[in-house]
Amino acid sequence: MLDLTISVTDVEDAITLEKLDIVNAYFEIVENWVKNGGKVIFQQKFVNAAPMKIAEFSTNEDVKNWKKRVTEVISKVKKIKNTVL
Repeated sequence: MLDLTISVTDVEDAITLEKLDIVNAYFEIVENWVKNGGKVIFQQKFVNAAPMKIAEFSTNEDVKNWKKRVTEVISKVKKIKNTVL
């Protein structure tokens, strides 16, 4: 199976903008890709440099830990936005 490469910026933007439908779509895509034996690579893209690999997931445990971290970040973003407003 091919590797799936995802831009970290796209995921970060979805989290920051609280577009949870997009975040959930990433969760589903990554879970299915790994379940089917694939590897998911998260990378940071740059205009004047080569992309940098941030993370790589190839096991269900990797995906589970990533989802947990993202969920925690979403909670913190909501808390910060509620404090500022």
